[in-house]
This record gives sequence, structure tokens and C-alpha cells, in this order.
Amino acid sequence: SLDDAKIILTDIRKERYEEQKGETFREEIDLRLSNIDQLESLFVRVRDVRAKYVGKLVFVKGTVRSISEVFPTITSSTYECPACGNIMNVIQKNYFMSTPKKCGCGRKGNFREILERRILIDTQKIQIEESLDFLEGSQQPRHANVILVRGLTGKEIDRLLNPGNKLI
Repeated sequence: SLDDAKIILTDIRKERYEEQKGETFREEIDLRLSNIDQLESLFVRVRDVRAKYVGKLVFVKGTVRSISEVFPTITSSTYECPACGNIMNVIQKNYFMSTPKKCGCGRKGNFREILERRILIDTQKIQIEESLDFLEGSQQPRHANVILVRGLTGKEIDRLLNPGNKLI
């Protein structure tokens, strides 16, 4: 059940935190669920996906319409201040490269990026069309753009991502 999964994940995170005491804790855990068709209350039609679902676990049923190639995305970059040598880490969001605005020493801009400390992840975009099972009357199916990251871009998933395939 989802409650069991939450307990297990909490235990794993506590264990990893204890192992990394004194270090920055940035571990991410990939979780894959099976038998999700039994969780009826978590299914949402593509047309009903709204901001209220951000940060919540929901499922949509649909058909793959298009698939992009896998491409790298920068999730974190590190910069050095040329004035004082301070190292600044910047979490990258929304596919736009951000740089530090100001160093603790007061210097503004012109920081040197330390390229070997960039963190990149594999990313792929797919478009799904909502399942015809959810349509009422003469409604036309809606589409959603989905961004897949890390393990969801691997070869074992790739065979499932053919246009026309059904997904949950």
C-alpha cells in the first residue's frame, strides 16, 4: 500500500541521513509502483490535471502520441568567486541556466563555472493523449506533455514508449 511505501521510504532516508552526518543530504530515491490499477482514487483525467495536484501522487491513463530523443538536463552547477574563492552551488530549474547573483564577499556577477561539478540527468519528453474511456459524449481527447527523467529514460522503458502504446 502507499502507506507502507511511505514508511519504508522514511526509514531509508533516515538511514542514509545517519550515514552522511555532517554532509549535505541530497539523496534522491527513485520509486516504481506496481498494481497501480487497484488505486482507483488516484486516477485523474488528463483534462482535470490542475495546480492542486502539484506535489501529489496521481495517475493518468493515456496513449503515447510523440516521443523526443533523450537529452541531458543540468540540475545543479557550481561557481567560484574570482575575488575570494568562495564556491557557490546553484540548483537549476525550469531549463534556464541560473548563475549566482552575489557572493558573500559582495562581488556581483562574472563568476567562473566549475564545469566538472555540473550535475546532469537524462531527460525525455513525451506527449500523451487521454484515454478514450474517460470521454463523455462528443468530447475530444486532451493532450499532456510529460517529462521523464533519470531511470524513466532507460532502454527497458524505451520499448514501452512507442506511439500508440497505452500507458498508466
